[in-house]
Amino acid sequence: NGQAFSFDGQQSSIIGLPVSINPGDLPQMTMGMFVNLRRIFPGSLGWVIGHDNHGFDRSLNLHDPRYGSGTQVAGGTGIAPHASTLPFSLNQWHCVAVSYDAGNQTATFYMDGAVQTVFASPGPGEPTATLGGLANFPHNHTVDGLVDEVFIFNRVLSPLEIDQVCADLANPNQPPD
Repeated sequence: NGQAFSFDGQQSSIIGLPVSINPGDLPQMTMGMFVNLRRIFPGSLGWVIGHDNHGFDRSLNLHDPRYGSGTQVAGGTGIAPHASTLPFSLNQWHCVAVSYDAGNQTATFYMDGAVQTVFASPGPGEPTATLGGLANFPHNHTVDGLVDEVFIFNRVLSPLEIDQVCADLANPNQPPD
């Protein structure tokens, strides 16, 4: 409360969350937060939040452009990782989110008002989610930076709803619209 989570890129800084984001528990969901990354480790996937157990499960990560086709918000699909091409900058706050809809087999990525939807059919992962990285991966799955105002909804939010959540969280002293 009143302070962002700070992650140093080490496995020891990962935080376990007492929530299951498995498709069986949340067939539809939206998860997001404000992120301010200091750096991205070369060749790494910076898992900000997820529950992946090596099966391309639900996650939200920001990664090195050398890992894929560009600096991206990415998430697993159960078949292969799919990523949006929403650019972000280091050392700046960004509101990022992903909505998963198991029935429609889609993931919609959101960053600072921009959206992109991809095919997604993620499988079940670990029983609980983690913040700041994935604890069961030996390397290259952590973040170095700040994470604040984490949110998880049990439904798919529209981009306008995510805009409103981000605005409300960024200005907590303003009455909600």
